[in-house]
Amino acid sequence: MLQRYRVGVDIGKAGGIALVNGEIVKVYTMPLLGSKNREVPDVLAINRLLGLAMDRQQGFPTGSVVCYVEEQHPRPGQGVVSSGRTMLHYGMVMGALISYGYSVVTVLPSQWKKRAGLTMPKASTPDKKRASVELASRLYPALADELRPTSQKDLLGRASGLADALLIQRFGE
Repeated sequence: MLQRYRVGVDIGKAGGIALVNGEIVKVYTMPLLGSKNREVPDVLAINRLLGLAMDRQQGFPTGSVVCYVEEQHPRPGQGVVSSGRTMLHYGMVMGALISYGYSVVTVLPSQWKKRAGLTMPKASTPDKKRASVELASRLYPALADELRPTSQKDLLGRASGLADALLIQRFGE
């Protein structure tokens, strides 16, 4: 029987990728190419990252992979350029995952957040991000140091991107 690997993907410049197989859990920041404000996902690096992480010597024997990707839509009040960049990132990541033969399940932010118990409609963005990081740190204590933000900017970026990727992949449990 094939082992199943869950991959969680939080789209965006500050996004993350989480790979989980039983006790083996790895997180990566979204690999990007390009210069500041013109960065796009590095689709080849994403595939290398998933391939390396699932290599037998890394603890991931060959098997089936299901990727849970946070679905993206333009948001109210989001500018045209920002919406375009978000959708470009989403399309590039989806295309890369599908073209490499991975199964892909899109998950609305409201769906995975509800399942994770993170519905906080009145909370500020930093409070929501902090709650995500704290929950992921509790669920995956071995990654707590890696998830710990070093600054407010890091909380709003890298730390919450990694935490969200971990929580998105849990949607497949």
